Amino acid sequence: MTQLCPNRIIRLLIVLVAVLALAACAPIQTEMESGPPAAPPPAEAPLPQVQLPPVPEFSPAECNALLPIASDFTRADDYAGAIELFDIVLGCTDSDDLKAGIYFMRAESNMQRGDWTAAVDDYRQALALGLEAADAAGARNNICWFYALDGQAEVALPFCEQAVAASPTSSYLDSRGLAYALLGRSEDAVADFEAALVDWAASESPEIQAIAAQRQGWVDALRAGEAPITPLVLAELRAEDAPGVQVNLASAAGEAATEQLLTGRRYHMTGGFDRAVEAYSQAIELDPNYAPAYFYRGLANIWLEEWRDALADMQQVALLDPAQPFAHHVSGLIYMRQEDYAEAVAAYGSAIELRPDQLSFRADRAAAYFALGEPADALDDLDAVLLVQPDSAEILFMRGVAHRALENRGQAISDLERALELGLPAALQQQAEAALRQLREGFF
Repeated sequence: MTQLCPNRIIRLLIVLVAVLALAACAPIQTEMESGPPAAPPPAEAPLPQVQLPPVPEFSPAECNALLPIASDFTRADDYAGAIELFDIVLGCTDSDDLKAGIYFMRAESNMQRGDWTAAVDDYRQALALGLEAADAAGARNNICWFYALDGQAEVALPFCEQAVAASPTSSYLDSRGLAYALLGRSEDAVADFEAALVDWAASESPEIQAIAAQRQGWVDALRAGEAPITPLVLAELRAEDAPGVQVNLASAAGEAATEQLLTGRRYHMTGGFDRAVEAYSQAIELDPNYAPAYFYRGLANIWLEEWRDALADMQQVALLDPAQPFAHHVSGLIYMRQEDYAEAVAAYGSAIELRPDQLSFRADRAAAYFALGEPADALDDLDAVLLVQPDSAEILFMRGVAHRALENRGQAISDLERALELGLPAALQQQAEAALRQLREGFF
């Protein structure tokens, strides 16, 4: 099973006073005998040819400062825009550590676009540059899964083994189980699938329940000496894992409005937010119902700290495109900045209704519940996230804090110890260590 990993480099972190902050791996062979799985990228809506503003020359420090802007494009489901920005940063940074992270993020965007070949290439580049261990396991798991779906189980298996050795999560075991089954190692496959099923048993997610039912069918068939994973099953899994997500940026009013949006988008990705707002506003004048232009203008206004304008733009997006979850999510972030925590909870709730599988929405709503003094509600959201991402140090830290607030001493200690074991940012590490000392001494 593929798993999109939390993007620690570009995730907007929300600060909660006195509680938490939100807002080197083993070398692998860099050349492989087999090429990456071949899956053509999906066709995207054609856009007009536009003479875009040139990319300025950036110093390495200026270049690195562009990276957080990428979250604006992923929030818009504009993965082509995110990839364009990653390419700009790759061209001006001199840090191999940063390049490793960028290749990893570009791989995640290529996954969303359904371009597996590019995703595998990027994961390999990231690993070769020394991607940090927490992301390296996820990269290897996704390479494992993609090769297995392409019928290259022998190529897949070393990546599967490395991922499971680093972190034996249910999704990593599931991927290795698929490779084992394709290689005829039925007993090993059954053991991995059954271990994953134990973890999935507690999930209330319809998607996880459907996957669990399918895997149970595979287990039963394998025990009966059958081969349940046929070419048709692999084709169905490939179709499910190639979403081909890319927002349609074309304006219904014609090319002139689209050209202004694309011009603003280039200024946006190079940090020219004032000029981006001007271009987006011109696009809106030409097409008052142009939801992507409002969305991008709202994001640019956030960078300019024009909070009211940003919120008004997001509210307009919600009216024009009711199925756009990120307008509600970004509204929640703005409400958090304004310390209107009840409105933030409501906005995050609307986002979750539209996209319940987006774990960052639940993590951010948990932060809002904390700010409202409602740790029990926060705990529900954190539990849901950890069912899918059990080794997220930041989420384990948050849940530890929630258990502490609810005087669940043993569970608080367990979560905080595990978060420290996995590795926390320095500020959170200090808070976790201080909380653990007090809990061990019997103080809440």
